[in-house]
Amino acid sequence: MLRKQHPFALAAVLVCATVATCGCRRAARESSNIGVTCLSDPAPPRVGQNAFLVILTDAQGKSVAGARVELEADMSHPGMGPASGTAVEVSPGRYRGGLELSMRGDWSVIVHVTLANGRSFEREVKFQNVQPAN
Repeated sequence: MLRKQHPFALAAVLVCATVATCGCRRAARESSNIGVTCLSDPAPPRVGQNAFLVILTDAQGKSVAGARVELEADMSHPGMGPASGTAVEVSPGRYRGGLELSMRGDWSVIVHVTLANGRSFEREVKFQNVQPAN
C-alpha cells in the first residue's frame, strides 16, 4: 500500500516546488523594473557611522516615492552581527539612513524596499575594503 502512495507523494512535492519556483520568478520580474542606487557618505565608507542615500527609480527613470526602506549591513567575516537602520524619504525617490560599520573589511548593504502598493523586494550592494575611521 505504501508503494502505491509513494508516486503520488512525489508528484505532490514536485507540483509544490514548481508553484513555489514560479511564484519567486514572478516576484523577481515585478520588482526588477525598480532601479536601486545606494551611495555612501563618506565614499567609500569607513569604520563608524556612515550615511547612505538610496535612490529608487522606475523603468522610465522617474522617482519612486512613498516607499519604506530599511537598511541592513552584513560583514563577510563570520560571527559578526548585522547593523540595521531605517532610511527616510528626504525628497521624492531619495531615502537617507545611517549605519554603524564596526570594523574594516568587506560589507554588504541589503536594501529592503516596500513600495507604496505593498510589493516588497531587496537588493544587495557590496562595499569592499571599508577603511578605518580618520
